[in-house]
Amino acid sequence: MIHPIALLASVTLDFLASGAFFTTETNQGTPLDPFVFVKESRPAQNAKSEAGPLNIVHEAGLRPAMLSDDGAMPLYNADGTQLGVSLVQWLGAHGVAQVSPAGSDAETVTATFYGLIPDADYSLFESRIEHDRAIFTPLDGTGNTNSFRSGEDGRAAITVTVPHLLTHADAIELVYHSDNQSHGTSPGNPGYTAHPQLVARLPNP
Repeated sequence: MIHPIALLASVTLDFLASGAFFTTETNQGTPLDPFVFVKESRPAQNAKSEAGPLNIVHEAGLRPAMLSDDGAMPLYNADGTQLGVSLVQWLGAHGVAQVSPAGSDAETVTATFYGLIPDADYSLFESRIEHDRAIFTPLDGTGNTNSFRSGEDGRAAITVTVPHLLTHADAIELVYHSDNQSHGTSPGNPGYTAHPQLVARLPNP
């Protein structure tokens, strides 16, 4: 068990692609993103819906996007709705977060993002993988102040007060809402309306 330790000074975190983080955390043989999908080049006859990593069921003819796929490939959600973004655009997002002490048992996260889907809805969550499922908790604890809309240039900035101390076990995830709305304490339906795009994590103490 990782015990929270109060920060004595600010820590800067770089966000990385959610698929790369997921691949490392779950020891996947092939780097992939379980929350966005591409069309199979040769779908099997009579193919049926199936569950991918994290037990996200996707429509027949789709598969989770591999990070080595052609960057021009369009992305879809798990039911086959096109997300309006290509793989290279999805993986091109980046960001940085400053985590600062806010008293003895709280912290402030100030994050800046670039290359996001323009004019789109996003939220910040904490996440961890348990029993082959992703568990999400709003970064602010309530789901009231953790959401924002990206600018037309794909940029965004947000400051969130975290009502407890973050640890290495809890990743900070930037979730894209493909249904154009936030969902309070829930990120939405993973792979269908909720698509983690970027992740940052505190280093081991």
